[in-house]
Amino acid sequence: MFTEMLEFAYKIYDYIRNREYTQLHCERYWESDIFEKIKKSKKSATLYVMTPANYEFFRYSSGIELSKDKLSKIMSERIKELAKLGFRIQLHIHFWQKQDMPIYQKERMLKEALFFMNKCGIRTTELVAGWFRNDKNLKILCQKYNLKLMKKEAYKHDYNL
Repeated sequence: MFTEMLEFAYKIYDYIRNREYTQLHCERYWESDIFEKIKKSKKSATLYVMTPANYEFFRYSSGIELSKDKLSKIMSERIKELAKLGFRIQLHIHFWQKQDMPIYQKERMLKEALFFMNKCGIRTTELVAGWFRNDKNLKILCQKYNLKLMKKEAYKHDYNL
């Protein structure tokens, strides 16, 4: 029984790893090996990159030990390099909490992320919310900041390349 379950899990993993995708959610591109894989990925997919606005999420989810300033510098350099390579780059944010985040917190994160993207020379017009949590408040903010809130499409994460 366990062997069959393990084989099934590997089939699912292979499907996810090899499927076609139009969105590449870049959540760990500060890691050199992942960054190298992104540079070799297909350029027809839009890269939705996370920014230092999600620093607490990174600390929680991946145990990052870099300071926020050091992470910002690495992310900025890599976004600029990916843009020079011809990738289309847009914004990805995880508004993460166990319960709905109040609109003022979402707006603060969004403004920080947009400012960062602007400093990198990226004109942000689209947003992918983590786990596609496109709630009413996020829709209001996207309208306010003239962003298209993306729906779930065929996507892949940078750490699954």
